[in-house]
Amino acid sequence: MYNKIKFASELGLVIWTPNKDYIELSKLGKEYVASVDNLFQDQTSDKQIGLLRNYIMQNPYSSSVVLGIAALVESVFALAKNIYPVSLSQLISYFTCYSGKIYDWQTPKSQFNGMKMYSNYAIDLGLLAKNNEHVYLTPDGFKFVIQMQLHKSIKLINDLSVV
Repeated sequence: MYNKIKFASELGLVIWTPNKDYIELSKLGKEYVASVDNLFQDQTSDKQIGLLRNYIMQNPYSSSVVLGIAALVESVFALAKNIYPVSLSQLISYFTCYSGKIYDWQTPKSQFNGMKMYSNYAIDLGLLAKNNEHVYLTPDGFKFVIQMQLHKSIKLINDLSVV
């Protein structure tokens, strides 16, 4: 239960402080719950996926989970400029460096497991697709990367104009 609550907290769905007995849905969490598809309640709805994509795109540095998902999709985007589809073997080493986990994930197994975890999240959000030993950027994934890069650039420009 702890891991699920922590994951929901990192995705911005709940407000929770570890070691406290109180958990509350965030504004995003309330929108997420309200967006459940009544016919398929056990599956994430398209509207819920859209809410999470938008949150990740606008807040790529808000938590380690959000940063990991964003970094993985950006890694596939960067590698796809040279080779497409992107092979998992190339993605593992590139993502390990790009995400800043090179010192945390020192063994090939930990690098593979880290990449696999974040790629599964990105696939669930419809940003990537996987076939055997290759990863593909979906049209939504391509749009996501472009919008996220634009959003980060706008934030940087706004922050520079404040100084």
